[in-house]
Amino acid sequence: MNEVDLTKLSKEELIDLVKAYSRLFLALDGFWFLAVEEKHGYKDAVEIDTKAWEGYFPYEARLLRKTLGIKEGGIPGIIETLKHSAFVPCMKHVIDMISEHRGVISLYKCPSLEAMEKAGRTEFVCEPVGTTVFQKYATSIDPRVKVKFLDGPPRKSPEDVSCKWEFTYDDE
Repeated sequence: MNEVDLTKLSKEELIDLVKAYSRLFLALDGFWFLAVEEKHGYKDAVEIDTKAWEGYFPYEARLLRKTLGIKEGGIPGIIETLKHSAFVPCMKHVIDMISEHRGVISLYKCPSLEAMEKAGRTEFVCEPVGTTVFQKYATSIDPRVKVKFLDGPPRKSPEDVSCKWEFTYDDE
């Protein structure tokens, strides 16, 4: 059996491949959600989708931190780990550590949201699903952290933020 030799790809090809894998990852989630919705309805699809992401995100955080040697906790550790999340490369994004106690992730050009908007869907699962799964992600790194939804659909323009989340904690 011949394995793909990734070392033979150029840096640009590897970057394009990572972005394609990221988009495929989100597409699989979208197709899976639609299949569950078709069989069991929207409410059950959201519930099952949330449960799946609640399991996935802490797993992703642990694997990325181990793979990349990220040891830092708190907001800096969460922000550094999120920068490498599988869903991030296919979107325009801004991931900022505002302070040791506050970080913000802003996502733009979200393929999932764009597909929903294109299909004329008005129910968006960004919130509360996102708060729940980002909270699981954050607490898997540092249990002190709280997640808050700041902005999201519906959007006035495709150039607007797709979704925006805040990560905070108090020392007390």
